[in-house]
Amino acid sequence: MVRVAGPSRAPTHDVARSCVHQRNSSDLLLRPRVIHLDHASEAGGAELALRRLLEAGVPWDALLMAPPQSDAFAGAALERMPVPLAAEHGGGVRGGGTATALREGAHLFREALHLLTSAWVRSTDVLDANTTRAALVLAPVALATRKPLVVHLRDMVDPQDLGRVNFELLTRTALPRAAAVVANSRATLASAEPFLGPHCVRTVVPSPLGEVPAPAPVRDGVRRVGVVGRLAAWKGQDVFLRAFAEVFRGRPVEAVVVGGPLFGEEAFEDRLRDLAHELVIGEQVRFTGHVADVGQVLRSLDVAVHCSRRPEPLGQTVLQYLAAGLPTVVADAGGPAEYVVDGENGLLHPPGDAAALAQCLRRLADEPALRRRLADAAPRTRGLASVEQIVNDHHRLYQSLVGHRGAVTGEDRR
Repeated sequence: MVRVAGPSRAPTHDVARSCVHQRNSSDLLLRPRVIHLDHASEAGGAELALRRLLEAGVPWDALLMAPPQSDAFAGAALERMPVPLAAEHGGGVRGGGTATALREGAHLFREALHLLTSAWVRSTDVLDANTTRAALVLAPVALATRKPLVVHLRDMVDPQDLGRVNFELLTRTALPRAAAVVANSRATLASAEPFLGPHCVRTVVPSPLGEVPAPAPVRDGVRRVGVVGRLAAWKGQDVFLRAFAEVFRGRPVEAVVVGGPLFGEEAFEDRLRDLAHELVIGEQVRFTGHVADVGQVLRSLDVAVHCSRRPEPLGQTVLQYLAAGLPTVVADAGGPAEYVVDGENGLLHPPGDAAALAQCLRRLADEPALRRRLADAAPRTRGLASVEQIVNDHHRLYQSLVGHRGAVTGEDRR
């Protein structure tokens, strides 16, 4: 069962009664009740991951809470009942000093008080924070209700990725009290390790990939090279354009830049378009904007590129490239590099190095046998998980937490 619930609307008599009725221990273990809280105003990677997870059908009673002004789950096959929380725009508060942190902390605490009035919260078994801000709100709720807090780690735990204020609040409040963390890669988990309690359950589970096309035969020549991801300076689409220009300028090859800007990054898209013309490849570059059916785009590519300038937590598009059997080039840092062995199932290049990326593209263009070998190995990459496996990993985690109700937080179990 998946519902969207919240304190802004009182449960009906029947629902309220079902929320608070006593369950025996076997009911608790088989179908724990889990509240999933998300704060985003727009659908990013975290929201797509949660939506794919819940829409797959889950063996726990899932209650999805989201702000009323958020369209992050618009069109999802989920009943919606919003909660009175502020939607997070562009990653929340990313700058400021002590005064900013205090104001943000007070605001988050007020939101936590709203949740504490909810019958849904009082009757749940597990509190699951899908975003950093959600973790900051749920930390005091978990402390007050003595319910286990699960924190999803989808960003590197450092000031550069989270912003100074979010970093300080997360590492001082939520992570030390987490009963469990679900990291999307070993690199992400390692960045959080210094801030976790000794009894916190640590697990690495990749995000669900969604629909990925079945691997197709590799074409004889390279006609289309693409990069998929939201447009942002740190994602390195400019690095891709420079490398593409060095190898394919004036040749019958198209560069496909898939994705649109979020969080006020429209100016970067303008700079990319200008750069394409400066590099004299303007007629060869196609900007698709946001694409709902990424699978259709993947089917059209001969080579797929990941080119982030700094370590990326997971790089979900990389997993989609590999699952689709595409010859793949990946920046050698963070989560994506955990899946690619250079020369075996993909090629690696130093982050931000356009010349090195160009060398990889040239090799793939000139060596059809290499493309075929990489494409054949890509879908068999170790660690690629089906949505069913990911659902089962979450279910086992929730069951383990409700099976140890006497010690519900990492802080309590020290």
